[in-house]
Amino acid sequence: MEFDVEKSVVLVSFLTSFFAVFLAAGIVIGVPSIANEFGMNNVVQNWIITIALLVVAVFTLPAGQISGKFGVKKSLVAGVIVFLIGSIGACLSFSSTSFLFFRVIQGIGGAFSNVASMAMVVQAI
Repeated sequence: MEFDVEKSVVLVSFLTSFFAVFLAAGIVIGVPSIANEFGMNNVVQNWIITIALLVVAVFTLPAGQISGKFGVKKSLVAGVIVFLIGSIGACLSFSSTSFLFFRVIQGIGGAFSNVASMAMVVQAI
């Protein structure tokens, strides 16, 4: 089997796009259980979903500049690692504050991986 750069770029782009959708929508199913576990009111429950999307929106432009400066591949790897750290931290959270903090970390990683994956597709074309 021959290595095909275009196919690998599409696969990587697909996987990182999945992370973005998972970041936004995947958590919705677990919000009632998370809120019950941490004793969250309705306002804090809404922040579970909103905070990560807000962070992705804020960090998209800086992530693009950093990707341009340090390289797309390094930014993609860093974004996926940061997203993973945020996910593991959110799973191991001990309070609503720490859970929201790790959702912010997930958002930063999501911004970097989204920007880098789109840049990889553009470079491959």
